[in-house]
Amino acid sequence: MTSSVPAADRTPPAADINFDEGITPDQRRYVEQSIATMIERSSQATAGARARETERSELFKAATAPLARLIEQDRTPRKPLTPFGQSSGATPRPKLDRMAEDRISLVR
Repeated sequence: MTSSVPAADRTPPAADINFDEGITPDQRRYVEQSIATMIERSSQATAGARARETERSELFKAATAPLARLIEQDRTPRKPLTPFGQSSGATPRPKLDRMAEDRISLVR
């Protein structure tokens, strides 16, 4: 997913940090550097995740395109598939042998 806001119009991430009056200038600088580093790492991780998702999506589209074309080209009416685990009523369930029935009753 990409942002709909042009890069030039985006404002960089910002944080309001309240410092105790007792910290030294070095401590303040370390805190600010630490937060800037966390923001940069998070931004890089997000950019990487977006790039991987884009690549995955493109690979999926490329892999499924031939099948999609075949489906679109096939104009023969087909009976819809029955969802897995549901019986359409047309096909009876196979009869289980005695051992299978015993195992099923033990599980229940």
